[in-house]
Amino acid sequence: MIAFEPSKYASTWMIYNDRPHHTRLRGQINRAFWVSEIEAVRPEIRRIVSAEIERLVADGAKTAFDFVEDIAHPIPALVLCRMLGIPEDKIGAFIGWSDDISAFMQDFVVSPVPDAAISEQTRGSMREMFDYLAGIIGERRANPQNDLISRLAPQVTEEGAELDDREIIAQVIRLIFGGHKVPQFLLSNCLHLLFSHPDVLDEVRRDPERIAEVVEEACAWRGPSSTSPGTRARTSSCTGAPSR
Repeated sequence: MIAFEPSKYASTWMIYNDRPHHTRLRGQINRAFWVSEIEAVRPEIRRIVSAEIERLVADGAKTAFDFVEDIAHPIPALVLCRMLGIPEDKIGAFIGWSDDISAFMQDFVVSPVPDAAISEQTRGSMREMFDYLAGIIGERRANPQNDLISRLAPQVTEEGAELDDREIIAQVIRLIFGGHKVPQFLLSNCLHLLFSHPDVLDEVRRDPERIAEVVEEACAWRGPSSTSPGTRARTSSCTGAPSR
């Protein structure tokens, strides 16, 4: 039985570690983003997006919809759940967990003292994620599926698994947050930029293949994250003064 230690999980996230630990974790998590993996899931992404749009169009009572609430928020969650192998009946919980982590991270960045209620809510969500993922890792070892969790949780051999259960849980929790909220913010920013530049919007309408250029430009100009804090691994000097 793995002990639940929420204070240790963020510190074990790949983005907060240097080599060689970062390299080892990244090598495993990158399995989700191999070209072959993305190509394999591309038809499912199309199916998910089409189904959500058709659902909105079929709702005759709606004369308008909220892009963030109806498209940018749920679709990345649906896609990531498909990639991880999380069943549809857990998607609502999945979105709630991701939203709670996002609220905590935003509060942590902007508030001198973290909000106690937000912290406690996030702790509860982390506990639920931990319990769920610990169970599903065991299930995937016994009965592997065509999903990322199955590929991260191979059968334990005499040499040991490539990642232990605690590492798998920590990285999947990070992936749940980053793989849901970051695409949500990027989709929202892209639409805002297109509406702010109607000439570009007209070009994309004439040639939808150019949307890839729009996404690339949006990432550079109005990316999904405005801040990315880091800590220097060593003291360096740029202007003659030490930087730590």
